[in-house]
Amino acid sequence: MLSTAAAAGLMAAAGPASAAPSAAASSRVTGMQLYTVRAAMAMDVAATLQAVAGIGYEEVEFAGYFEHSPGQIRGMLDRFGLAAPSAHMAARVMILAYFVVG
Repeated sequence: MLSTAAAAGLMAAAGPASAAPSAAASSRVTGMQLYTVRAAMAMDVAATLQAVAGIGYEEVEFAGYFEHSPGQIRGMLDRFGLAAPSAHMAARVMILAYFVVG
């Protein structure tokens, strides 16, 4: 479970509350790179995703799955109403995936 202090740190790292989408900007989707909250992700992925969704973000970009399977991550995204249309990864991972899965 994410402590109150860790949740406060997450909120500070996320930026001002005005960064969350407003009713006037309802057609725009706001996302967050989870690398910015990697310490919180390392402690508790589900609690961090829940906090990110709770402050108004709709999309996230992962920089690692913190020992969770893609299926587990998908379940958390669904549970908190988040989408992950992109991912941050090393070029060698993409190249390997191209030649192995290709």
